[in-house]
Amino acid sequence: MKFRRLKAEELDSLEEDFIQFLASNTVTADDWKSMQNNAPEKAEEMIDVFSDVVWDKILGNIKYMQHRFPQELRVYKFDENEASAIVLRFKSNGIDLTNNDDVQGIATGKIDLTKFSPEVLHGTRAYRSNRKQEIFVLMEQGAKPCKEAFWLSIAKMLN
Repeated sequence: MKFRRLKAEELDSLEEDFIQFLASNTVTADDWKSMQNNAPEKAEEMIDVFSDVVWDKILGNIKYMQHRFPQELRVYKFDENEASAIVLRFKSNGIDLTNNDDVQGIATGKIDLTKFSPEVLHGTRAYRSNRKQEIFVLMEQGAKPCKEAFWLSIAKMLN
């Protein structure tokens, strides 16, 4: 496997897609039931392959991500050959970056950041492994996809 097997609830939400996946591999409903009973390792292998297909598609579509902590916000941009990151870190309390209202206030400029002793870091680097794998690792650590507009609103702070 390139990524990880989908969890039961993830598979449940993709039931129709899984049925189409089985059909495209000429596995009928009866074949699937038989495989589960008589060759469970083969059934597990089919789930693993399907999981990789799903992850590959999801990760291929992600271009921006965010990861929030109470005193730190990390936003990422994933280009073809490199990733960029902006880290917004606060040394003083009074702002909670896990609170949507605080983050929205920062992004729109309604919150005066200077009174919270902000530190803004920015960097770009080539992928260490491959693009999708790096996105997957961040997602497993708690990062979530976000929109380009969010990245751009944070990136404006660099100027």
